[in-house]
Amino acid sequence: MKVLKFGGTSMGSVESIKKVYDIIYKQMQSDKLLVVVSAMSVVTDKLLHMAKLAQEKNKQYKSLLKELEDKHISTAKDILNGDILNESKKYIQGLFRNISDNLQGVFLLGELSKSSKDKISCLGEYLSSHILYSLFKEKGIESNLLDSKEYIIGEYNNNNLKLNYKQSYEKIDAIHNLENSLTIVPGFVGSNGKRQTITLGRGGSDYSAALYAAGLKASALEIWTDVDGIFTADPRMVSNSYPIEHLSFQEALELSHFGAKVIYPPTMHPVLSNNISVNVRNTFNPENKGTIISSNPEKGDKLIKGLSSIPNISLISLSGSGMVGVAGISSRFFSALAKESVNVILITQASSEHSICIAVKSNDSKRAEKTLMQEFKYELSVNKVNKIKNEDGYAIISLVGENMNKTKGISGKAFSALGKNGINIHAIAQGSSELNISMVIKQEETRKSLNVLHEEFFLSKFKTINLY
Repeated sequence: MKVLKFGGTSMGSVESIKKVYDIIYKQMQSDKLLVVVSAMSVVTDKLLHMAKLAQEKNKQYKSLLKELEDKHISTAKDILNGDILNESKKYIQGLFRNISDNLQGVFLLGELSKSSKDKISCLGEYLSSHILYSLFKEKGIESNLLDSKEYIIGEYNNNNLKLNYKQSYEKIDAIHNLENSLTIVPGFVGSNGKRQTITLGRGGSDYSAALYAAGLKASALEIWTDVDGIFTADPRMVSNSYPIEHLSFQEALELSHFGAKVIYPPTMHPVLSNNISVNVRNTFNPENKGTIISSNPEKGDKLIKGLSSIPNISLISLSGSGMVGVAGISSRFFSALAKESVNVILITQASSEHSICIAVKSNDSKRAEKTLMQEFKYELSVNKVNKIKNEDGYAIISLVGENMNKTKGISGKAFSALGKNGINIHAIAQGSSELNISMVIKQEETRKSLNVLHEEFFLSKFKTINLY
């Protein structure tokens, strides 16, 4: 069995849904398929916006909800007919009545609980999966339409989702026994042991697809999106970037962690653990082979596989002579951040133990600074450590590639290229695996830095001369 996942742009219009149908129909001729679908483009954002309006007692949410209902009914009318259209309309209207009741409850209470937010935000996946199911029925093809709440099981622990992989995989494995060769499920959604709705976070449909692939021991997972795979750099920033044909799981993890948007980071764990290859492909260019992520990819001749970047970074530094030779400083530093659930993206520490510098998302920086000031209150009061520095306006750029391992001169080549173009590096980190080199730069220099590095490592035949 093979698992296919289609994103919001793939399900975003009548024309694109028809393309999705064609892709699935073609693959059905040779494989048994499970298809995971996202909500139509921006539907989840709109639902969350309506929930926020309802919480603020703003009745505008009602007109926005009606617009969203009309959009889905209009889509159904354009691809369905007769009894199947009536069935689909009835289903859509029922879901919107249900969500209207939830929003009304939020409006009356002026409170948006985690439970209500989850129930509201997953509506789009149920709508798009039912429309796709109805389209196959319209074409005379019977399929299974399942509810992911029956198959993906987990619970929240202090607002952090913890999935029950064992129970989920046992339930998913039973899908093998279904008669029809096509099964359609909504992504993004699951349930806890009490059948209450949970959601898998932004990009959660990818995660859903990976869980289904692992539970089914699928031959492959295909993620269908609106680009020809994972690019050597963000094509919006680097016009000369191009798709990467092969990546290892480790390379894909590094790229996704450092900003590559095509793969949602948690997606990697279930497929990596079960050695299931992932193929990222373009719904609007299905002839293109896309990017294949696997355990043993073709190495290729490039030292660097890809560049990625994370914007809106803050650098937080703790320094002082009172840190030198004192055991437990680092432990206290990171424990304090962990208590506040501050995610540390990059770490550098001087060998003299005189300073620790970390990179965090800018919206976490104030919390990080506050908790560190509290933790080191005594040391600050007696001048054992200096005032904590919190500097905004940075970005991280990363070079990723397994071919960097034991290859001399990669860092020097990168630093030299940036230096020649007047770009200053404010912090550097490199893992012992030599899979990644990350550098902190000023955010306004991100585009220039990516283009300089892309030219240096990927476009050696062509050089752009910056005249001014």
